[in-house]
Amino acid sequence: MKTLLVGFKKYATHLTNPSEEVLSSFLGKKNVQTLLLEASYEKSKRTLEKAIEKDRPDLIVVLNLSPYQAIPALEQYAYNQMDSMQPDETGVVKKGEEIFPGEAKSLSTSFDLSSLHQSCCSAEKDCSVSVDGGRFFDNEAYYIALRSGVPSLMLHLPLEGDFPVEEDVDLISLLVGLAEKNLPA
Repeated sequence: MKTLLVGFKKYATHLTNPSEEVLSSFLGKKNVQTLLLEASYEKSKRTLEKAIEKDRPDLIVVLNLSPYQAIPALEQYAYNQMDSMQPDETGVVKKGEEIFPGEAKSLSTSFDLSSLHQSCCSAEKDCSVSVDGGRFFDNEAYYIALRSGVPSLMLHLPLEGDFPVEEDVDLISLLVGLAEKNLPA
C-alpha cells in the first residue's frame, strides 16, 4: 500500500501553509510519499500528473490551506473548473476555464465521507465534510487525483492559529489509516 500525500507551498499573504508543514511530518514514513507543489495552476498540474504516473500510488490525499475553515474539511467533490479572484504564484488568474475541456463537470471521491467523519469524531478528531472546496489550484489537483482512478481524498486545513498543525498531522494519520482499510473496490 503506497499513499501519496500532496501539499502546497505558501501563497498569497499567508506566511505559512499548514499542508507544507504537515508534509514534513510524514517524510521518511514507510509507504508514504510526499509531494510539495508550487501554488501554481500549470506547474502543479504537470508535477502531480508526472508523480501519479511515476509512483503509481494506491491512495492520494490532497491537502491545502483554507483560511475560511475553523476545522479541517473533507471535500466530497472536485470540479472541472478553475475560477479565482486572486492570482496563483505565477500571477495567473483563471476565470471559468475547464481543467480538461469536455470532461465531467465534477468528480466525487469514492470514499464514504460521512463514515470517515463519524470515525474521526469517535476518535475525538475534529473535521467536517464539505461539498465545495472552491476552484483554485488545489481543486485542480483534486480533480487530477480523482480523474487518475486512484482512490483520493482532499482535506482543507485551517490557519495554524485556528487549528494546530500537530492536530492536522494526527487527523491525517487517522484518515490515511481509515482510508487504507476501506479502499473502494
